[in-house]
Amino acid sequence: CAAKRVVTICDAIPYVYPEVCTTLDRLIYHHWLPRAAKRVDAVITISQHSKKDLEKYIKIPGSKIVVTHLAAGAKFRVLCEAESAPALQRAGVERPYILYVGSVEPRKNLLRLLEAYQAVRQWSEGWKLVIVGARNYWKSSPVAQKVEQLGLGGQVKFTGYIPDEDLPALYNGADLFCFPSLYEGFGLPVLEAMACGAPVLVTKTSCLGEVAGDAAHYFSPDDPHSLGLALDTVFTADRRKALENLERGVAWSRQFTWQRTAELTAACYRGIWGPL
Repeated sequence: CAAKRVVTICDAIPYVYPEVCTTLDRLIYHHWLPRAAKRVDAVITISQHSKKDLEKYIKIPGSKIVVTHLAAGAKFRVLCEAESAPALQRAGVERPYILYVGSVEPRKNLLRLLEAYQAVRQWSEGWKLVIVGARNYWKSSPVAQKVEQLGLGGQVKFTGYIPDEDLPALYNGADLFCFPSLYEGFGLPVLEAMACGAPVLVTKTSCLGEVAGDAAHYFSPDDPHSLGLALDTVFTADRRKALENLERGVAWSRQFTWQRTAELTAACYRGIWGPL
């Protein structure tokens, strides 16, 4: 019998934000991928929003698409200060700080984060901004230029790549995790931050409302004033309410497990080939 085919497509970024893609990305997504998608028996993707985008841009029937959410690994958990301290020292990060984790590129909307951060510093200079993620010159240079333009060189720290084993400590040490992204296939750092007990601020764009649910604070992605107000709300919340929000985030993150992801993936394959 003919071979069965299952392909995983995580997101539709090259269709939604073509300006951030390479020539190879455009070749794959606009020429090779649509042809290949017509010949597959099933497609696995990582959020309901990505599923809708694949239906819209590649014309894949929804009946062929299976959603398997991602999850934060077991190492992402609440740590005591003594457990976090060595990793923070290795990264050269001092508390208190606001944290961002992800790639440094236009789609991540870091320019708006920097503008909002500058506004926050007008009423409190206590927090530094820590940006964790590898930098690609042609994508990340506008972010570095914005830091200089706003005079934030002494307050914004770019750590570059951080080893996976040190990331939980950085989430734990943060007074706030902020994820201003314009588009995500899933947005895994949001769940990782929640699992580590960090308060989360996120844009309600693409799949991020699906991932963060009611366990995060939301703001408008194109309005630094909206982000500034959200930052103020989080930092001025009474301690009891703040602790309740942290507990809600930890509990919410536990709904997403790699066991469940594996079960859904196996079910997809069984549906195509029959029992394994």
